[in-house]
Amino acid sequence: MEYLKDWDRETTILFLGMIVGSFVWVVSERIALGILMGFLTHLAFTAVYEACARTLGLPHLSYVKDFERNYLPRIMRMIPSLRLKRQV
Repeated sequence: MEYLKDWDRETTILFLGMIVGSFVWVVSERIALGILMGFLTHLAFTAVYEACARTLGLPHLSYVKDFERNYLPRIMRMIPSLRLKRQV
C-alpha cells in the first residue's frame, strides 16, 4: 500500500504509456512495435500534460524541468541553425 501513497503524475503517464504499448504488442504480436508505441504514447501524454500545465498553471513534471535545465541548452548549442540570429 506504500506504493499507492507515492502515486503521482509521472507514474500515471508512464503507466498509461505502458498500457498502450502492451495493447499494441498483444494485438500486433510484435514486441518492437509495442515498445515503440509505448514510447511514443509516453511522449504524447507528456506533451499534452505540459501544454495543459503551462496554460492552466498546473505543476510541471520533474523530468521535463530537468530536461529543460540540463539537456536542452546542450542540444541548442549543437544545432546552430535553430538559434535566433541577430540581424544587423
